[in-house]
Amino acid sequence: MHSNKKQRRILSSTDIVRLDEPSFNGRPEGINGKTHRKALQLCAQVMRTLNSVLVGKADPVLRDLLVVEVVPAPDTKRLLVSVVLTPSADERDPVEVLSSLHHAQGHLRSEVAAEITRKKAPELSFRVLTA
Repeated sequence: MHSNKKQRRILSSTDIVRLDEPSFNGRPEGINGKTHRKALQLCAQVMRTLNSVLVGKADPVLRDLLVVEVVPAPDTKRLLVSVVLTPSADERDPVEVLSSLHHAQGHLRSEVAAEITRKKAPELSFRVLTA
């Protein structure tokens, strides 16, 4: 018997990444390692949208975030959004930031859906980059 309820994603240590780690490469790649122009356009549009939406949020944790990168993970049906804390809010706990992002994920996805022209809005996954 299948349930239609979505399972809650448990936060893991891979959601918090240091900027100097080798796993942070920052380039969306397609087949044969080549970057697809349309994927790059979508990622840039999602990044602009999320940055403008986060600035206007009532939640002070989300207001202190800056989206620095959006990449396909593994394709454009799911996007990995990398955020950093602004210098004024650098003391916040990354787990608290991820919790706030996951709580607002549905609203953020609907804002992205309103700005892009696609049949389905991409799913958003988040990771916090720390210095």
